[in-house]
Amino acid sequence: MTEQMDRTGRILIKALASSLEGRLLEDPGLSEKEWEEVMSLAALQSVLPLVFESVWPLLPEQLEKRCRAEVLTLVTGQVRAFEEFAGVYRALSEKGIRPLVFKGAVCRSLYPQPDFRVSADEDIYVRQEDYMELHRALQDLGFTCTEPSFRSAHETLYRGRDLMIEGHWQLFPEESALYGEMNSLSEGILFRTEEMEIEGTAFLVPEPTDHMIYLLLHAMKHFVLAGVGIRQICDIALWGRRYSIDWDRVRDTVSSLGGLTFTEALLDAAAACFDMPLPRGFEKRDSSRLVMDALKGGTFGGSSRDRWNSASLTMAGGDGALPLLKAVFPSRTVMEVLYPWVRKSPLLVPVSWGVRLFGYVKRIGKEASPLNSIRIGRERSALLKEYGISRQKGTFPYGENKRRNE
Repeated sequence: MTEQMDRTGRILIKALASSLEGRLLEDPGLSEKEWEEVMSLAALQSVLPLVFESVWPLLPEQLEKRCRAEVLTLVTGQVRAFEEFAGVYRALSEKGIRPLVFKGAVCRSLYPQPDFRVSADEDIYVRQEDYMELHRALQDLGFTCTEPSFRSAHETLYRGRDLMIEGHWQLFPEESALYGEMNSLSEGILFRTEEMEIEGTAFLVPEPTDHMIYLLLHAMKHFVLAGVGIRQICDIALWGRRYSIDWDRVRDTVSSLGGLTFTEALLDAAAACFDMPLPRGFEKRDSSRLVMDALKGGTFGGSSRDRWNSASLTMAGGDGALPLLKAVFPSRTVMEVLYPWVRKSPLLVPVSWGVRLFGYVKRIGKEASPLNSIRIGRERSALLKEYGISRQKGTFPYGENKRRNE
């Protein structure tokens, strides 16, 4: 990260922290160009409304007007989306279907002005044996979707009027050796649910420790692929500040999945940026490079095509000729993460390589640079190793590789 990006990022985090406390940011004395950079970064991180709330009196006039209009659009869209979601959930409940709600609406409830924490969709979960009932009910309510593919996916996307819903029958991709073992969380999650009332609607949600574990594992999943964002760190910090968490169970769970060091760094970032006390039983880690990577990466690490392309290198092992070759022709397991349809047959792996390479060649010089992707991949591979996520002896980051012989 350049020195200027570092300064811009620090101002962004301070502005976001100020917004969470319901106060204006003290004037940092930025130029008009620097304010442009801060607000552009806020948009990249999907926290523009939150940041705007704490800095608007400090912005140059034209920038303030432009950001205010964008914030109004985002917040109005979020209000409409939640109203539709609440109505859909009540309709499902009347049919005797009460899916588990996590992430979006649940995390928004932590914020002083919930609609300022915008979400692209809402996530719900039911057991696979109950999923088709939910699927048919959402279709009856007017949502469009594809048919669930239980053999090759773990979720289906439903599109409504102002709302998108991700319907899950698994919390993480079950067939992926990279993420499948994270589904150990789902074994008891439906037996430890609670009700949460949000704006007059009662939702079924995970109990606080389960939801914290999910947020941490979800962040770890994205960190391996392309990166976490500042909003994810903020959600974790606010959840830890609000609820009493069984941190021993958190530690046992993430340790069993090979994610203890990363989790400690993530909790250190939550403490450093948003005043969440570091829990007992977790060591203090230097999270500065994790925060820098989050600032560069955007909401889920997808700030650029080069960064997405670099994911193959990080999952291939990072440096040298063999990882570079694997980055060009990743394993079946990696391609399943990037292209879920590959899970249907091993014969689709070469097809996926061709699709990926064809798309990449088309973007060279426009959206992507091979050398830049390699550079980012090497940097992120070193970061994964620093935070305890690395491939050794052919295994993947989380537990034993379920396809070690493929």
